[in-house]
This record gives sequence, structure tokens and C-alpha cells, in this order.
Amino acid sequence: MDASLAFLNKLPDLRGYLVISDGAVLKSEGELANKESMVNPIQKMLACQSTMPDGKTANLSIHYSDYMLTISRNGKYVFVVKRGLLPP
Repeated sequence: MDASLAFLNKLPDLRGYLVISDGAVLKSEGELANKESMVNPIQKMLACQSTMPDGKTANLSIHYSDYMLTISRNGKYVFVVKRGLLPP
């Protein structure tokens, strides 16, 4: 699986990432390394999202003042990516 995740390290302004499957962290790096405590809140957000009328949305972005979290569901995997934001 590590070779297939190489694309994550090429993302601009990457600060860290989590790869989640079946409620468990498969891989974590950077500022999100060992952040298992994020799994439950992320799963709750995705559960709310799946109750939306179309139920097809696969991406969720959360913006903070100096970084953003992008949560993407792809099949059985959930990718959580933390990226820095450029100051205005």
C-alpha cells in the first residue's frame, strides 16, 4: 500500500495525512501522524454527509486560518489531508 500512497507526498503545502479504512488508521504522516483520535469525528461527519439527498458527495473541505483539511472517500478508504494555506 505504501507505494500507492506516494502521490500524497507530492501534494503542495502538505502538512500531513491519514489513510483510514474500516475505522482504523492504515497510514499517517506529518502533523497527522498518530492522530487516531480524529477517526471518530471524521466518520461522524461522513455519516452526516451520506444522509444528503444525492448521497454521492465524496469530498469535504474544512478551512481554518492557516491550514485546511480535505476529507475524501474513495471506495473503502478515507483520505484526510492537511495542507497549509497561503496568507491573504
